[in-house]
Amino acid sequence: MIKPGKDLSQLKNDFAAMNVVFKDDFALIRALIYYDVVKAIYDRIPHGDFKKDLASFGPEGYTKIQLVFADKNFLLGLCQILDRYIIDAINLDMKKRNLNYGQYGDYLLKNFPASISQFLSSFPRNAQALSKIASNYQSNILTACQRILTDWDMLQRLFVDTKQLNQLVAIESTGSDFHKGGQQVLILTFSLNPDNSTLKIIYKPSDLEVDCLIMGDTTALKRCDVDLFTPSLMEILNASDTKYPLPTYKILPRHPGSSLKPDNKGHLPIRDSYGYIEFLSYNGVLESIKNPDAICQQFYMQLGQITAVACTISLTDLHMENLIIHQHLPYLIDLETALIRPVTEVKDTSLLGQPINGGAIVGVLRDEQVAYVSKADFKQIAMLELYHPEKNRLWVSVDKVIAMQKYMHFLLDGFQRTCTLLGKLASSDSIQQWFARLQKGAIVRFIPAGSDVLAGILKKTYSTEQPLQSIEILAREEIGRQLKFAYSDWEAARKSKEITWQSFPLFLCIQDAYMLEDIANCDVPVFYHQLNTNDVLDSHGQKISTGGTITIDKVLKDIKALLGRETFFSSPPIKYIQEIQLASFSSDKINQLMQEVITAITPLQEQKAYDEAMAEAEEKKKRLDK
Repeated sequence: MIKPGKDLSQLKNDFAAMNVVFKDDFALIRALIYYDVVKAIYDRIPHGDFKKDLASFGPEGYTKIQLVFADKNFLLGLCQILDRYIIDAINLDMKKRNLNYGQYGDYLLKNFPASISQFLSSFPRNAQALSKIASNYQSNILTACQRILTDWDMLQRLFVDTKQLNQLVAIESTGSDFHKGGQQVLILTFSLNPDNSTLKIIYKPSDLEVDCLIMGDTTALKRCDVDLFTPSLMEILNASDTKYPLPTYKILPRHPGSSLKPDNKGHLPIRDSYGYIEFLSYNGVLESIKNPDAICQQFYMQLGQITAVACTISLTDLHMENLIIHQHLPYLIDLETALIRPVTEVKDTSLLGQPINGGAIVGVLRDEQVAYVSKADFKQIAMLELYHPEKNRLWVSVDKVIAMQKYMHFLLDGFQRTCTLLGKLASSDSIQQWFARLQKGAIVRFIPAGSDVLAGILKKTYSTEQPLQSIEILAREEIGRQLKFAYSDWEAARKSKEITWQSFPLFLCIQDAYMLEDIANCDVPVFYHQLNTNDVLDSHGQKISTGGTITIDKVLKDIKALLGRETFFSSPPIKYIQEIQLASFSSDKINQLMQEVITAITPLQEQKAYDEAMAEAEEKKKRLDK
């Protein structure tokens, strides 16, 4: 129990008693600010009434998961999330008090608990965020445990072969954004009998039906009595004339969109959808491989095949984090934004971009903002931009990327072959049945603005600017500003009369009615589209209204008059993708897209970009250490 005027060793022991060990004392000092919310979760989950919430599963159910709460990452992940919401406030508080970091830590410890009460009252939005995030984290863990115990037999049949699931031994936060009422992606680790080996599975509190219908191993899925009544798209292509079979993996959708029914308010219960994904381990470094050239040829051929699929059926948001090399093959992940956005250029898929933070094809490095404090005399917590090799590329060694120029003709060959194949299959029974299955009500994610914009609204709301201003006022201001920008983009697209992403009335989503509750809950707002409708839904499954009025930059506008219709889309986007986009891939179109890939890749000097970024990061670190 923390006592008034505590010292650092006592604080360290108090966190260690909760199985939380920080990487250094600087992070430990900050953790004093959110100690109470972490301790409340620690007391409730493993030692309090958490068992009561799982009573329906009996004592055996709790036994299956109880080891989770002794794992070192269980609450550490929460602490790392909480950290994000206090660093800016600490910097401002240090500046006001004219203290360096070491002095500030002394002040917090010696004046505890008054120092913490004063901090939280000075930054009420940050204090509210700490409480809300902790509550969401706890609720997400509880919901996940309930679902895991419910699905235990299905997980056994799909993900385990000759062994037996024994216990869930770890739940690790991925650090991803919270969505849909504080839900977050988790990494599950199970122990297996009889040899006590381990198995990792990804738990996603989102609809995985479309992911499974595109990339899933549907044959394996039947082992747990789930039949999608059609092979996945990759399985359909693999049954045809592909140079190399496209990778598939195990995905288990639970309560998918096509099975959901509206409630008495007409809202679709999309928060009930979740699922599990095979954990794909990365192995893209070929240093010890005897014949790396053959692996590279196959990899880039398959990457070309994937690019063709993305362009023809609109797989989008395929940035470098959404492709991972597993067993030396390219695997697409997070396909929830598929089948909705018109693709006229390869860049619409996000496969192309810069070597740093770029698309899945060309990206080699990703930056990561981390709190970095190495000396007690720092007057601010410095945010250091670190880089690390991303998992979407093949590497000769950990610091030498395999240049794609040498293998570009394999990528282009795979692209051309698969575009041609999809053109031949467009009117086939297998593809027609696949589209018909999707139109039974499968749900995809709809992104009305870049994730940086939506996450930026949340970040701006909880920033230290105007520290005493309310969440609602700041959120309304930022939503209104982004609404103005989105409306301007739509106006420009409408005048151009081209079919682009901006042709859709994306601005309708960016309104207080659909975002304020999410932001107050520390969620990044999300939106969805059911493929057999003309509607877009918010995170509660209510339709984005196309009636009434909307205020854009203080000007009142009639929505129906703006759109000239009463629905978000004039017709379901999947209809355009199936009947126009897929059907129009002529040889001229294929050549146009191939030229775009060549133009994007040819001037790249990937290794130079890697070396320069790593040197820059090292120089920044040295400057901070001085």
